[in-house]
Amino acid sequence: MNSTRELYRTRAIQLFIFSFILTTIAFAFIGVMFWNHYESSREITKQALEVENIEGNILLYDEILTMSARMYTSTANSMWEERYNQTVPLLDSALANAQAIAPQAFASAIEKTDKANQALIEKEIKAFELAKEGNTELAYSTVMDVSYQEYKKTYAEGMVELTQTMKGKVEVLQQKNEKRATLASTITLIIVPFLLFVWFNTLRLIRKYIVTQHNLREEIIGHNRQLEQKVSDRTAEIQEKNEELSASEEELRQNLEELQAIQDQLSIANQELSENFSALEDKNKVIAQKNLNITASINYAKRIQDAMLTKSEVVSKILPNSFIYFQPRDIVSGDFFYFNKVGNKLIIAAVDCTGHGVPGAFMSLIGNNLLTQIIEYQHVLEPSEILTTLDQLVASVLNQSYSTMRDGMDVALCVLDLEQNKVEYAGAKNPLIYIQNGIIKKIKADRLSVGGNLGNKKQVHFTTHTLKIEEPTYFYIYSDGYQDQFGGENDKKYTVKRFMQTINEAAKEPFFMQRDVFDQKLQEWKGQDKRQIDDVLVMGFEVNPS
Repeated sequence: MNSTRELYRTRAIQLFIFSFILTTIAFAFIGVMFWNHYESSREITKQALEVENIEGNILLYDEILTMSARMYTSTANSMWEERYNQTVPLLDSALANAQAIAPQAFASAIEKTDKANQALIEKEIKAFELAKEGNTELAYSTVMDVSYQEYKKTYAEGMVELTQTMKGKVEVLQQKNEKRATLASTITLIIVPFLLFVWFNTLRLIRKYIVTQHNLREEIIGHNRQLEQKVSDRTAEIQEKNEELSASEEELRQNLEELQAIQDQLSIANQELSENFSALEDKNKVIAQKNLNITASINYAKRIQDAMLTKSEVVSKILPNSFIYFQPRDIVSGDFFYFNKVGNKLIIAAVDCTGHGVPGAFMSLIGNNLLTQIIEYQHVLEPSEILTTLDQLVASVLNQSYSTMRDGMDVALCVLDLEQNKVEYAGAKNPLIYIQNGIIKKIKADRLSVGGNLGNKKQVHFTTHTLKIEEPTYFYIYSDGYQDQFGGENDKKYTVKRFMQTINEAAKEPFFMQRDVFDQKLQEWKGQDKRQIDDVLVMGFEVNPS
């Protein structure tokens, strides 16, 4: 009996050790393979993210350099030169990172783009020097000519080739890592069934050993009964101590129950918080989608508004010495400019409709269409009659005789008679500014809006003012968005006084540069942290005697 038990015991131990060692080696091998795959995957992912980041940085810094050069040459603002100098080392750093990942591809890209890069730097340095000398027009053309664009295109193509090569390198590493993963999976599928077979035989032998041990246990039971009495005596002594421990254990149990109750409450609170967060996230997604839909609709409305309103190119073609500074607050605008030519007369108007954004855009389309109807189809060419008729039609279209709607528009309208050398003006709250011999003058508008004059329809009448053109004269018409913009150190309005000073300052420049003067002054006043509060429209044009 003893020899049989020892035989089973020896074989069971030997087979168990063999199985354990084999299993340990197998799982260690498999673990190492999968760990290497995991480390490789993490490293490849890290490289992929680095490549994406490098690609984005190269494109971003390259565009910042180009934009800074162009903005500096057009504005001569030293801020853009500082930004240019700050961005150069950032681009160099991004290129150094690309070289570290793919040195051969980097060398190839540099070889292809070095000439273009040097040419771009030379042109930009030349443009900066010209701008500092005050020759901003030539400086701006230097960074906008065809050769500059070609060099930029060559440089961009080289950078694209570099990033594509780095991405290709990452893809090759991914493919190799996937092959290693496939090999590890195949080996695992082979090893696991074999280990199962080995362990099956091991456990079968262990079971035989357990049976022999059971027989031995029965022999030991007899001996144990003799010991039970001794144990019983000892147990009585221990029982007394256990009762003391039980009291401590009960106190501990109560504390644990209290902790469990607190934990349950926290779990319920966490569940409620998770559900609330999930609901909020769903609502945010719905709101985001609605915002996208609304923005898409407004962008389409802008296309319709742009198509229906006058193009600035039409104005500049007939009046070369003119400019239009138009800055909507939102995607679509309640301000619009109107231009038409009937015979030898030019009709020019700056119109500020009630509201801005979509409501203002609706009013702008109504105003534009009604002006065209009055001028082209009703052949009304006298300024005060145009505004009077426009007031009546706005009231009719908006049914203002039977409602409390006060929507309307403020207008400054000029009629240029090219044969008789005169300019006729009528205004609805918006004045006319003109400059002769360097002296700035203002013709005040009537203190009435077009439309919205409830209870006063019979008394609405606008005044025509006539100016004979015997010398070159600058004219300016505008909406109130420019002078009402908040900004400056004390966050106050720009005011009419500052706006008149800006007109006087801009009039000293050629017309093709006056728009930039108005834009620069407004941006400096508004600053980076102030929001535009209204649509902005300023029009300027020169009339010479024929």
